[in-house]
Amino acid sequence: MKCSSVWNSIGKVIFIATISLCGCSSGPTIRSHVDPNADLSKFRTFGFYDPSAAGQYTTLLARHFQDAISREMTARGYSRVDAPDLLINIHLQARDKVQVTQTPATYYGWRRGYRWAGVPYETDVRSYTEGTLNIDVVDRARNELVWEGVAVGRIKEKSLQNPEPAVNAVVTQIFEHYPARVGGSAP
Repeated sequence: MKCSSVWNSIGKVIFIATISLCGCSSGPTIRSHVDPNADLSKFRTFGFYDPSAAGQYTTLLARHFQDAISREMTARGYSRVDAPDLLINIHLQARDKVQVTQTPATYYGWRRGYRWAGVPYETDVRSYTEGTLNIDVVDRARNELVWEGVAVGRIKEKSLQNPEPAVNAVVTQIFEHYPARVGGSAP
């Protein structure tokens, strides 16, 4: 997995926008996948892919994500170290979408024995951005993905002003699907 794909300048903009996924009223769609051959409870430590290895630097938002993920991993018994068992990578993607809805306009009924010819429709066109946030947990020794948590939802402008609460919320929602604790089973 290449860290540079995550920490490039376009990724940073998407990173900012993606954290607002939890800002929509219904919340993001969350799903996760686990390697059936991996026993996550046997790992003890975690760390993050180093953006400086790819010539990048860690942004304030990246630190918000790392802090939120660290809280979740620590709550499950893992310790953050420099040479970890598990490496965590964040991947972001955003795409513009258009939603078109048509609804029948008000029907005016009969007029002098004649009916309105055809039913007129009102068309509503809305543009929005859909973001996808992946949190990948990688077995460092095998360099293989062992767990992936994904959030998909509409990006809202509101949480861009104060991103930390949105980061905490979406990371918490994703980690509700994390399947293990150190030395035990489900959290």
